[in-house]
Amino acid sequence: MGIDVTTDGAYRVPEDNPFVSDKQAKPEIWAYGLRNPWRFSFDKKSGQLFAADVGQNKFEEVNIIEKGGNYGWKIMEASHCYDPETNCKTEGLTLPIHEYEHEIGISITGGYVYNGKAIPSLSGKYIFADWTGPMFFLEQNGKIWKDGNIELVNKPSGDLKILGFAEDNDGELYILTNQEVGPKGKNGAVYKILKP
Repeated sequence: MGIDVTTDGAYRVPEDNPFVSDKQAKPEIWAYGLRNPWRFSFDKKSGQLFAADVGQNKFEEVNIIEKGGNYGWKIMEASHCYDPETNCKTEGLTLPIHEYEHEIGISITGGYVYNGKAIPSLSGKYIFADWTGPMFFLEQNGKIWKDGNIELVNKPSGDLKILGFAEDNDGELYILTNQEVGPKGKNGAVYKILKP
């Protein structure tokens, strides 16, 4: 899968990589067609690889990355034609499991499937957010992914920019935040997600 890293800084490309025999592709590539993945994580139970992909103009998306998958960029933005704007060819493309418009948020921040014990109501749900502050979950029901909102309580006043998530050894989740837009801010903080 992907590459095997060695202790001397070199790496080896596994023979079962999807493009290892394709002369027109780099053998290291596992999947392609993502615009700007902003955080990805493996679900510790299922082994699935979740990736949040920041959109161009209108849509943010969540994908489950699979071997050899083409996730559509720049033909598609989420499940919508981008280039060309209409009648794009979608054959062979893997569409996202979830998307939302820029009326809801402007830059997705990928998270984790919750496998902790402190909040049973989140068990097995993929937790993610938008940079502008709202948090969401996805829950699989057969082949459908149901989405919902997560309301944060006891959060600090002011705008809370969500930069990322972290997971500890027990599967509990943390939110990495900043109240400023730029990378040099001094108001960054880490919050643990607790049951109210």
